Amino acid sequence: MRGRWSYELTASAYFFTDNDDFYGNTTREQDPLFAMQAHIIYALPRPGHWLSVSAGLGGYGRSIISGNRIDDEMRQSLGSLSWGIPLTLNQSLKLAYIRSRTNTSRGSDTDTLAIAWSRRF
Repeated sequence: MRGRWSYELTASAYFFTDNDDFYGNTTREQDPLFAMQAHIIYALPRPGHWLSVSAGLGGYGRSIISGNRIDDEMRQSLGSLSWGIPLTLNQSLKLAYIRSRTNTSRGSDTDTLAIAWSRRF
């Protein structure tokens, strides 16, 4: 953290077990999915208010069905803008715009507006 600014970098890996009861009595295996996210957060002068800019990349996870490798590798990029707003000492709202783009021929490109409520216990 530097003054009102903070930075985060996270990496994730998702591992899957084999599905021995996949469609038509086949077995489906999936390679791991990997993701990385970066966040830059600015704490506004009003207590509890913050803004953030985030970016992320994810990919891989190709499937194998009954020994045959399927061309379904996923690659996706994401970006978001968020604003945190305190409601009470233990409740807050987050407003966010999230843009997702698929970097392969399969998948979807989305633009999402989100509102999230959180409560601390």
